[in-house]
Amino acid sequence: MSTLIDPSSTQRPSRRSVTRAAAWTVPVVAVAATAPAYAASPCDSRAGTVDWANGSRFSRASASSATYTIPDPDGSGPGEALTLTISTTFLGSNTQLGDQGYNSGNGVRINDNLRTTTGVGGSGAGATSLQLHQSPRRDGDKVDTWTTTSNKSITTFTFSREVTGLTFTIRDIDSAFRDFWDGIALAGAAFTSSRANASYVSGTGALTDPFRSSSNNLGVGDGSTDGNVAITMPTVTSFEFHYWNLSSTGSSADGDQKVFLSGLSFDYKPC
Repeated sequence: MSTLIDPSSTQRPSRRSVTRAAAWTVPVVAVAATAPAYAASPCDSRAGTVDWANGSRFSRASASSATYTIPDPDGSGPGEALTLTISTTFLGSNTQLGDQGYNSGNGVRINDNLRTTTGVGGSGAGATSLQLHQSPRRDGDKVDTWTTTSNKSITTFTFSREVTGLTFTIRDIDSAFRDFWDGIALAGAAFTSSRANASYVSGTGALTDPFRSSSNNLGVGDGSTDGNVAITMPTVTSFEFHYWNLSSTGSSADGDQKVFLSGLSFDYKPC
């Protein structure tokens, strides 16, 4: 015997129960909380540059002294200005800054040491370089070796605090027969180097093996990079730039010589 079920007697779920069940079926969307942003500290490491063309920052006090100052980045502390001091700290017994007075045509000496110029070392007309300029006191006393100090100057570059990743280029290392023969070494900080053309420039840049023109009569034009050497110093506060004339002993030409430094790039902490 079958049992009849009265449809009207079947229990139906309440509206509240349906709503509660539906709530459990709605997918949950997770909302990720955004981490708060933190302001950069004024003492964080930042990029710095020495642009020799910036007359408000570069000051040449004399042929043997100059400074370059990068101001406090925000002008209100706690950061401090970064100062680069440049000084010629040694002159050999037969070395003087500037030329011998022959190049002007009127006997007046020209001294471009620590002055700026443009368009050398293949850098283009708009690129500014710092000049290092010297000549022998007596042409007959030139010495064709870097083991003597008589034909050498030393220019020291000192930052007011440590910088890292310092890069720059030495431009226009060359030579002229019985006149001048550029020789350059760096001391006081570890460095790596890359010569633009190893056929034109030899040496490692050490005091015992300076960068130098590969022969005694190998000129480099202003538009060429052949006499350039790129330098990188991982960490540095101060370094020395040793500059020789390696021309032949007793050569009679005036020996006036120049090399050039590009602008500098590095990282530093203002405080």
